[in-house]
Amino acid sequence: MRALIVGGDGMVGKALAAKLAEKGWQVFSTSRRGTKGSLPLDLADLPARLDLPAVDVCFICAAVTRQKDCAADENAARTVNVAAPARIAESVAAAGGRSILLSSNAVFDGEIPLRAAGSAPCPLNAYGRLKAEAEKPILATRGGAVLRMTKILFPTHPLFGGWIAALKKGQKVRALAGLSLAPITLEGAVDALAQIASAGEEGIFQISAAGDIGYPEACRHIARGLGAPENLVEEETLAAAGIDQADAPRFTSLDASRLAALTGKPAPQPSAALDCVIAWSRRR
Repeated sequence: MRALIVGGDGMVGKALAAKLAEKGWQVFSTSRRGTKGSLPLDLADLPARLDLPAVDVCFICAAVTRQKDCAADENAARTVNVAAPARIAESVAAAGGRSILLSSNAVFDGEIPLRAAGSAPCPLNAYGRLKAEAEKPILATRGGAVLRMTKILFPTHPLFGGWIAALKKGQKVRALAGLSLAPITLEGAVDALAQIASAGEEGIFQISAAGDIGYPEACRHIARGLGAPENLVEEETLAAAGIDQADAPRFTSLDASRLAALTGKPAPQPSAALDCVIAWSRRR
């Protein structure tokens, strides 16, 4: 099997490339940064004629992901997040391949937990709107698939890594009350992408923890795992942090039953991803 990873020098792209290579796939990656060994490709400025390698599957991992950046210049972000992926998917399909787009729970407003994949998108912000727009042309191409993801936790995640570093020193940390997450691991996300590709499945898939956990409780869980006092965790209101409640979804969890049926693995509990981060910190 041959795969193209658009945005192969990003966190997910790198891990996915390694996973596919382990499986014996021939992997091509693109980069806008001139990463050695990658094909140069800038989604903000695609050439008039795309010269992409013929592949079985193209994974579109690159995007403008920061909400602030999307809101500051939504048109520029649309070029990268919507127009470029659509053109790439069309080119891949014309050569006999198919594309899988990385999407997000941000396509929904967060008012309902475990949101079904078939629910109509109802995003709260520019990033979510763009992801919802981007899904349509991908799904319209032959064999097109979308994987919506919740928050991916990884050992060096700035927020969670910062909590761990402070708690290990016995320092107080603050966690936002009113925010929740349904975290997954990087390994879980990459495994899901690889299995969707290998199975030749199309349409919408979702990966998520089995439910939501509030940020304060997540932080207290980490404290317990580190053997640190839970009273080091202080709750901070959204208002005090300057965050509008309208921009803070109550729930982020997604119904991942289709993915579970494909992989044979049920959605993990929210604590599972937190435990992986804790375990990594202990090995340092």
